[in-house]
Amino acid sequence: MNNTNNINNIKISRATKKAIINALDNSEEPIDTGRITEKTGLNHRTVCRALTVLESEGMLKVYKTRGWLILPAQK
Repeated sequence: MNNTNNINNIKISRATKKAIINALDNSEEPIDTGRITEKTGLNHRTVCRALTVLESEGMLKVYKTRGWLILPAQK
C-alpha cells in the first residue's frame, strides 16, 4: 500500500488561502496552526492542508524566514 501524499491532489479554495494569509499578515506575534485555526474559524485539518499547499507554492517562505510561522516538525 502506497502511503505517500500527493500535494498536487489537495484542493483548497482561494478564500481559504486568503484567510490564512490574512491571519499571518495581521498577527502581532509568531503564529502556529492552532492560532490560525482560532483566527480564521477553519478546522485544523483544513488549515494544515492549506499550509501544505501554500508552502509548496512558495507563499510561506517570507513568514518562515521572519520566524513568524511555527509549523510542527515533519515526520
